[in-house]
Amino acid sequence: ACTGKPTPKEYTLTGNLSGGGSDSLLVYLQALDENTGEFVSVDTATVQNGTFVFKGLAEDSPMLRFISAEGLSKPVLIAIESGNIDVSFDTAFVATVKGTALNDKYQEFSNKRNKISDDLRALSKLSKDAENAGTLTPEYEKQLDDKYDSLYNGMKKEVFDFTKANITNPLGVYVLIDRGVSFDAA
Repeated sequence: ACTGKPTPKEYTLTGNLSGGGSDSLLVYLQALDENTGEFVSVDTATVQNGTFVFKGLAEDSPMLRFISAEGLSKPVLIAIESGNIDVSFDTAFVATVKGTALNDKYQEFSNKRNKISDDLRALSKLSKDAENAGTLTPEYEKQLDDKYDSLYNGMKKEVFDFTKANITNPLGVYVLIDRGVSFDAA
């Protein structure tokens, strides 16, 4: 008998930690409490053979969740949607998330943002090194400042473009709330 209700869709979130030594580590799937801003655990998994798994039913619209564990400097943002979601952690606990449409989009955005952040740090180091060595001329400082401004504006554009393209889903809204202060009023 057809009840007219949509069939619930399942998700499987599989995490892989490289580097070993992580077995029996507890990993938490968390939601962000909108009222308090606190992370609330909704599920727990134990790492076995470098892997952990969360399974459940996905809602009709994607849900934002975070993965947290000892050793992670900050929780990893995940969009829970039906399908197989893969999270790989390198030895420095840096996560790569892929497998579903929204997670793939967010990972692409994160990669661009991380590359720009790395470039900004490298420019700051060049400036500090030149300052310490006494070779920071006004011309060189202006050249570095111009590059920094260009990269910073590129970062703002990436955030704006991602938010604009994804404002109808929870990831776009999250990035708007998290990074929206960098937008110019236009």
